[in-house]
Amino acid sequence: MKIECTEKEYEILAQLVYLGEYMINGILMPEDWDKDITKVKNDILSLAKDHDFIQNVTKDKDDSYNLTADYESEIMDYVSDYDDECFWQELPIRLAQRDLVAEFGESQLEKMSPNEIHDRETLLLTKYQEELEENGIMNIGIIAK
Repeated sequence: MKIECTEKEYEILAQLVYLGEYMINGILMPEDWDKDITKVKNDILSLAKDHDFIQNVTKDKDDSYNLTADYESEIMDYVSDYDDECFWQELPIRLAQRDLVAEFGESQLEKMSPNEIHDRETLLLTKYQEELEENGIMNIGIIAK
């Protein structure tokens, strides 16, 4: 594989490929990894020496390439920021959906119109968004039944 790009473009490409592979394979056991994705990551990172990026790449004894721990920790800030944003966006949605099911039950929800479900869900969503903006997770707990 040959890629023509500037050193900065290669660094960005290496980050994108590494983060993409992390998102796809990071939640899987190694035996379940997408081998094609891993191969492309290895192919791209193997070009580090050609783009003055070798100081940020390691080669394992099994000939797989990875970013150094120091460089990886720098770009994992992107993952942390992304995870935080997903958490805060998803939490009120899941709480609202949970409350809809608790209030009406699955069978009753199936009989309701999409507009009626949307209106009720929007009220709950707004309630939870305001609560989370004001108090974060301080008022969230598990209530024993």
